[in-house]
Amino acid sequence: MKQGYNRLPDLEQITQPCWISAGQYDVHITAASTKETAGHLPNVEWQEYRDVAHLFPWEIPDQLLADINHWLNKIFPV
Repeated sequence: MKQGYNRLPDLEQITQPCWISAGQYDVHITAASTKETAGHLPNVEWQEYRDVAHLFPWEIPDQLLADINHWLNKIFPV
């Protein structure tokens, strides 16, 4: 980190569809930093989940699974 490691500009090379999510109250990987990462991807869908933290997959598993399935169905329609 002290050497200035920053790969954000390289993310623009990733052109396949991406889905990125974060919990509003995550203190380990903040929603703001995750949103910044998402902002460097050209084909991304960003989702921030309110009132949850780092372990939001355990806090709201049904909602998360539904949202992932919805996104996958948009990207890969049957």
